[in-house]
Amino acid sequence: MKKINIKPQLIIGFVSYQLNLAIIGNKIQNSINEQCDIILSSATDLLCNLDSNSNIENSPYKQNIQGISLMLFSEDMIENLCTNKIKLFSNIKDYTERKKLIEKEVLSINIPFEAHCTNTLHYLIYDGLSQSESSLLELLYKHNPYPCALVGGGSSGNMDFSGTFIFYNGKILKNQALSIHVQFKSKYRFDLMKSQNFNPQSNITFTILDASLYDRTVREFIDKKTFQSINAVEALCNYFNCTFEELKNKMQEYTFALKIGEDYLISPMEINPDKTLFSYCDIESAQELSLLKKTNFIEAIKKDYEKFSLNKPKPLGAIFNDCILRRLHNKEHLNQIHFNDFPIVGFSSFGEIYGVGIAKSLVAIFFYEVENFNDFKPRYLKTFIQKYSDFKYYYLNIRAQKLEMTNEINKIILNQLKQNTSEIDKNTSIFKEIFEELENIRRSLTTISESFTNFTNYLEYNLYQSEEKMNLEKEVQSSLKNIDQLNSILDLISGIAEQTSLLSLNAGIEAARAGKLGRGFAVVADEVRKLSENTQMGLGEMEGAIKLVIQIIQSIAKSSNSSTQEMNFIRDKSNEFSKIISNLINSGKEISDKLKQRSNVGKDFEKNVNQLKCYEDVLAKLNQY
Repeated sequence: MKKINIKPQLIIGFVSYQLNLAIIGNKIQNSINEQCDIILSSATDLLCNLDSNSNIENSPYKQNIQGISLMLFSEDMIENLCTNKIKLFSNIKDYTERKKLIEKEVLSINIPFEAHCTNTLHYLIYDGLSQSESSLLELLYKHNPYPCALVGGGSSGNMDFSGTFIFYNGKILKNQALSIHVQFKSKYRFDLMKSQNFNPQSNITFTILDASLYDRTVREFIDKKTFQSINAVEALCNYFNCTFEELKNKMQEYTFALKIGEDYLISPMEINPDKTLFSYCDIESAQELSLLKKTNFIEAIKKDYEKFSLNKPKPLGAIFNDCILRRLHNKEHLNQIHFNDFPIVGFSSFGEIYGVGIAKSLVAIFFYEVENFNDFKPRYLKTFIQKYSDFKYYYLNIRAQKLEMTNEINKIILNQLKQNTSEIDKNTSIFKEIFEELENIRRSLTTISESFTNFTNYLEYNLYQSEEKMNLEKEVQSSLKNIDQLNSILDLISGIAEQTSLLSLNAGIEAARAGKLGRGFAVVADEVRKLSENTQMGLGEMEGAIKLVIQIIQSIAKSSNSSTQEMNFIRDKSNEFSKIISNLINSGKEISDKLKQRSNVGKDFEKNVNQLKCYEDVLAKLNQY
């Protein structure tokens, strides 16, 4: 550092995680002036195309090298500089509470100069294991008074995710972020480039329903046409028409991305053995994921840089924030990437920032010296207003999508409840009709019961008056026994009528409780089905008993040579009873048929209730945070 012939005001650097960040940071601090801000991040791997003699090499990607990569900004370049520390409270498990605490931190940020998007870079370095970047970014957009280009990366470390660290002016920061606003003097400009080797696939999207912010696990997607949930892995298997075992190989050629404005910002996921998805970025329900397919890694970065560098002067240098996943998945191609015209420093990050948190991407910041400030037209400025607006309102749009889906589901539930209420009213009316018909049968049965009693008394009195009639004792006893059986059946039918009366009342009560999704009504309907079966069985037994009584009476009439008048009376009375009972049986069968038609109501209501319960579950998952 003593050989440097400039006076740095800002140093941004990256240190291999195997090295002692505090010792290295303090050594650098002691070797330069006190007015310089030193910001270092631990790094899984480094990017640097300078050798030990400061000669530029072909590729910035260093393989298995432990070291330090620094970018120094001279005080001649910087007009104003402001760095703010932000605690991320990752130890707070309650997402809402954590967000409130981060918001207090963001509100305390002080920028003592008027930053402007044309000359001020907002660089953010954060703990790459904090799982708080989305909340932080949302709150920065909400409260930052100066709209500026926002880029950066997550500090990285050992791939066992044991820890990442940030050094800032003599101190090691854990579970924190640094918000750095650098305002450049008029001779110096910067521009931004994003590169990724994936292209969208015909607007194929999946919408997250059930996801955990704490462990970044996605369990379910939601079908936006039917608003039904589906296991996330199942949905992918259905799309690719493959088994779970085949899906992992299929997905090697694909990734997910957030579509914000016209940009596709990669948000990759891995398939877990328990048929869930693990996301490398912060996730939330109602987020829509686009499916992107892999393209050639080398061709993509060459094409992106050629387009970016068109009509631009040679850069003074660049900082590369390059995702560790991108590096790991393209190891065989790294030595084919050549940037040998200007110095590059950077690191393989645990996530990048390009307006929002992304991954599997390269986010590069290029710095230029220009003769005339207005002659240089940064690419990012052409679309800055639109992009900044898209990024700022992206988080609000997620809330809006949640509300929109919630409203649509509530409409479906309301319509279903209306249909259920209509069906309940309809069935309640039918039950009332059935009750009235059964009440008529009950009254008729009461009359028949009284007539049977009188008829029985008549038989007992007349058939035992003479020796000749005594010869008919066996037949009479059989007849009386069957009459007793008929009385028992009549009592059963009467009881059924009374039970139907109660069920009719319950149906009316449950109809008034339609807001409870009709579950009680389904129980009533099921009881009606059982009642229908009992009614049919009772009527069948009655019909058989009546026929048997008539046969016995006819037998008595044939075997008797006297008492013609009494036997004629018995015959006529039996025929009268037979006719009345026959009519009642027909009426009972009609009622039984109606009850059987209604017996499926319980099943239909149970199905509807289960459907409504599914919608309730979807709403709960959609609005869990």
